[in-house]
Formats: sequence, C-alpha cells, structure tokens
Amino acid sequence: MVAQQNSEVVRWLSTLSSGSQGNGAEARPAEAGVDPELEAFLAGRTPFARETATWGDLDLVIRYFQATEPPPEHLVTSVRAVIFSHGRVLTVREPDGTEHIVPGGRRVTGESFEETVRREVLEETRWTVGDLSLLSVVHFEITSPVPEGYPYPHPDFLQLIYITDASEYHPNREIDDDWVAGCALDSIDALLARNLSEPQRRLLLHAVRYHGG
Repeated sequence: MVAQQNSEVVRWLSTLSSGSQGNGAEARPAEAGVDPELEAFLAGRTPFARETATWGDLDLVIRYFQATEPPPEHLVTSVRAVIFSHGRVLTVREPDGTEHIVPGGRRVTGESFEETVRREVLEETRWTVGDLSLLSVVHFEITSPVPEGYPYPHPDFLQLIYITDASEYHPNREIDDDWVAGCALDSIDALLARNLSEPQRRLLLHAVRYHGG
C-alpha cells in the first residue's frame, strides 16, 4: 500500500479521468498485417498513454494498455517493472541523464516472464523484488521498413510491465548494464515534479492507483 496520497498526487490522478489516451480503434485490421492473436488481445482495449519514437532507423508508435493477463508470448521481447518501497518508487538514471521508472530488459531464451524481470532488475539496480502482478502491456508498432535480416518480431512486438515491491538490496553487486548510470528510491511527489515523459507520468499514476487501491 502506498503511503498517503497527498493533494499533489490526487491532482495528477484526477487528470487521468478514465485513464485512457487515444482511440481504442487505432489498431490496424488483420488484413493490414496484425498478428491474429495480438488483434484478439487488443480488441476492445483503449491505451492510457501513447507516444512516437525513433530508434535508429526504426520509427515506432508505442501504446500503453492496462492488462492483468499476459498477451501472446511469441511477441513479448522484454519485461520491466514499476517497483515500490514504503511509498517511494525505484528510479533508473541513464548516462545521458534521462530517468525512467521501469527497470528491466530483454528476455533470454527459456526464461519465464517473471524470471526475466527478476534477473534484469537485480542486474540494473541491485534489488531483488517480491511478488509480481502484471500492470501493463506496451504495444510497439514499427511504422517504417525494417533492415534486411532484422531478428526481432515485426511490425509488432510487446513489452510487459509488472508492479512489485522492493525486497532486498545487494550493495556489493556490480551494476551490469551500460544503460544504467545509477538508481534511487524517489518519492512520488519528487517524480511528478521532475521531467518524466507524459507516458511515464501516466504509467506512474496508473501504478500508484493500482498499488494503493
């Protein structure tokens, strides 16, 4: 349970209204190349956040959906988590100063979703975590041509975001990730006052509402 939600958190929560952003009908029809299992999973769902991004030569549309059951496994390429500890949230700082609230990473062949997120969180933050509950499924749609020999699912792939509590800190363990410059437990107010992206802000508030309900 998150410690008292003060007026600042309540104010931000009120901006979510129904918790949606965008149109649930955004998903392409099956004839346009959507995986049938993905189409069935997304049917009737409305994203609570949406953004566009460019990764190298790839242009993407990224949609965040509330979910309590896992999507088609063959499209899940990475697993992350929002991690609470006594009313604070674990925040990761990248070398360029960018911050985010979802440590985790790419799956290794043979791992379960939970095994992936536990391993990745420990490698990136030195923390082990407790019980995991699925919070969100993130749908990445590649809208540009992919390079020849591109090895990952396309044009659609998915990321799972769990919610959990920090369990044990291992201070002598080295951080094993070049994308991580450091991590800290921050108050929700502090995070809301900083320059989180709008999808990260909405994800944080969604997590606060779920964790504190």
